[in-house]
Amino acid sequence: MRPAWKKAAERADKPAYSSQEVGQAISEAAARDWRSEVPDSCVRRLGEIFRNRQLHLLEDSRAAQFAALRRSLEGTGGLGGVLLDCAEQAAGRGKFGEEALREAVSDAVSDWVARSAKQMEEHYLPTSTKRGVNMRDRVGEAMREISYDALTDHALRVGDRPVQRSKRQEGLDDGVALP
Repeated sequence: MRPAWKKAAERADKPAYSSQEVGQAISEAAARDWRSEVPDSCVRRLGEIFRNRQLHLLEDSRAAQFAALRRSLEGTGGLGGVLLDCAEQAAGRGKFGEEALREAVSDAVSDWVARSAKQMEEHYLPTSTKRGVNMRDRVGEAMREISYDALTDHALRVGDRPVQRSKRQEGLDDGVALP
């Protein structure tokens, strides 16, 4: 499990944390996953695909564009694939425009949270049942506290995030910074 999801699982495992606090930790973990696994270029490209109404009539062309986008996401993580699955489903239902993009992102985020919550539950199940904590109920309550609209809004803010570039090493003295 990634550190943010581990933090959320630890909160869910401790009755001292409220369901709102657990839900906040789950939201933060999902937002981190989105930032690390779904490039802004993918969201932009999906927006272009959904805005092109002519492609709505040409299913083969749209399918080829989804396939090309899927290939470009190889190695970035599972959330991009979930997003493309949801986008293809929205396109299959005849959706287009900003509504289709928002629906695909919303479905992908909620699906990812559900998958990760199941992983949290399975990871902590042996220890939580020994102490009398029902992890499934705690995570379920927390998931009801999550604002999926806020997570979707965050995911769709493509241009607001700064581009992170690694520092270029130029000389022999450049290396790992010492404390």
